[in-house]
Amino acid sequence: MKRVRCGTCGPGAGELPVYRRTASPEVDDIPDDFALITRLRASRGFGEILVLASTTTEGTWAAAEYVSNPADMAELVRNVSAGQPGLPDRFQVLIRCQFKNQVPIRSTYMTHHLLEERQAPDVTRANAVSSAPSTAAR
Repeated sequence: MKRVRCGTCGPGAGELPVYRRTASPEVDDIPDDFALITRLRASRGFGEILVLASTTTEGTWAAAEYVSNPADMAELVRNVSAGQPGLPDRFQVLIRCQFKNQVPIRSTYMTHHLLEERQAPDVTRANAVSSAPSTAAR
C-alpha cells in the first residue's frame, strides 16, 4: 500500500499557514470559502483519483465547477505544471471560492503543492506474523 504526503509539509513562500473563510460558521449565506482539488494515482498505478473537498457543500460545488471549466483548468495546468507538458501525477490545489446566494460565482487559484509518494508498511504481512499460533507455550 502506498501513501502520499505533502512534499513541503508546511506553508511555502507567500502562503498562509491556515486559510479560513471570512464568514462565521453560524452564518448560512457565506460570501467566500476555500476548496481543495487533489489528484492521486490509484492503487498499483491503475487510473487516478480526483478528490474535490471543502468544509461546505458550496465550496465542494465550486471545486466541481472549477475543474469543469476549461478556462479555470487552463489556469490550474499553467500553475501546477510549471512549464512542463501535462500535469504531475500527484498534487493538491487550493482555490478561493466566492458565492452569491450560496451559488458559486467565481473561483480563483491560490496555491498548490506537489505530493510525494511513499511506501507504507505492509500491514498484511505484519498481521499474518502476529496472528500465527505461538509454539512457545507447548
